Amino acid sequence: MPTIERAVVASACAGRIALGTAFVLAPRQLAHFWTGEAAPTDGILARGLGIRDALLGAGALAALAEGDSPSRWLQAGALSDAVDAAITLASLQTGSRERKLAFAAVAGAAAVTFAVLSTRASVSVRKG
Repeated sequence: MPTIERAVVASACAGRIALGTAFVLAPRQLAHFWTGEAAPTDGILARGLGIRDALLGAGALAALAEGDSPSRWLQAGALSDAVDAAITLASLQTGSRERKLAFAAVAGAAAVTFAVLSTRASVSVRKG
């Protein structure tokens, strides 16, 4: 994989790890920021999402470090982000509609970004 593509993938994955870590450390606050609704006091679902994202980012970075293709990890991230967007859109009838539309758009953009990165990573490995 070319150096610039490795850097882009690594940066995107570092962002995923950072976001995941934030959800683990402040689950109720970030869940409320996302949905505009009061989050359950234990924040267990938000923590679960945070752990998921941190692991997806770490898995892709580990694959890069080992010289393997991170495409499967990136595909899993793209699918996770698409599901997050769909679930957020499905909940528009409660809470802040504008906030949920904005977060669904961000999750949808992340899904497209990670899908494109996974395709590029897959092609680079086949060429290399």
